[in-house]
Amino acid sequence: MREWMNMKDWNDWSDGQTDEKLRAFVHANARCCTTVSNFTTTDYRDVLLMTAISGSVGYVAGASAITGAKVCMRTPAAVLFGGLGLCAGGMFATQSSSARLMGFRASE
Repeated sequence: MREWMNMKDWNDWSDGQTDEKLRAFVHANARCCTTVSNFTTTDYRDVLLMTAISGSVGYVAGASAITGAKVCMRTPAAVLFGGLGLCAGGMFATQSSSARLMGFRASE
């Protein structure tokens, strides 16, 4: 296992004109628990931000004036959209953490 990975090794089509830095190669095939334990404050912020924005959009989208429904659907729509935002934020944070572990992004 290599301790340092040069990004040009992965890009055979690269013209060699870019000056890419060597990044730390921590783990090539990280498990889920390793990836989650590598979360930073920025990853948690992204999860909370996506959840909050999605929940707010769901609350507005569930208004009876917009949907034309006789029953106000604000709360169920906010919960549904918030859950979708939580899933999206979790996947985005997991992807960012995995990229840092595999050396595709710089560790902070």
